[in-house]
Amino acid sequence: MLRRTTTPRKTLRHFLLAALICTGTGSVAGADEMSGETVRIEQTPEEARGWHYTPLQISIFAGAEIFPEDWTVTGLSFNVLHGSQKRVSGIDFGIFNNVTTRMSGLQLGFINIADLDAYGMQAGLINRVGRHLHGTQIGIANRALDKVRGAQIGVMNDAGVVHGLQVGAVNLAESLRGVQIGVANVNRSGKPLTFLPLINLGW
Repeated sequence: MLRRTTTPRKTLRHFLLAALICTGTGSVAGADEMSGETVRIEQTPEEARGWHYTPLQISIFAGAEIFPEDWTVTGLSFNVLHGSQKRVSGIDFGIFNNVTTRMSGLQLGFINIADLDAYGMQAGLINRVGRHLHGTQIGIANRALDKVRGAQIGVMNDAGVVHGLQVGAVNLAESLRGVQIGVANVNRSGKPLTFLPLINLGW
């Protein structure tokens, strides 16, 4: 007589595990027969929701908003006090605006921060881009940590590689391919000159 190698209980367990995976449950756990370790299959919040875009976001402060912070705003993000959003394509407006990945459009407020890249304009008292700025910053203090392709206009401007224009009382750049206009202009690479008052050129 042939012996059955799979018990009904084990067959049922495999069937339920496959059903849970197929129906898209947020978290599924099963046992690996070879190692005996528990294997978990988890969905991201975006996958669990199925979609994560909104044309309008209203935040009173970070954590108190209509839609979760990891949604993408394709329109207007209005931040009463402080708002933090994963990505904004449109207008990010308020007192303290923060986009954690990519900002495309306009950030307008007292403090504007794009943790990674910004495409468009930041206008406020303090403007900061964590990586690349493709566009313009206008404010009291402007900073782009990696690269600027465009312009910084303010009292103090600081950037990594500048391909474009800096206009302010103090202009700082790691390297310059463009023009600095201000009281003190510093090109840290020293090519062709490290410091010049009034106007400095780099190429």
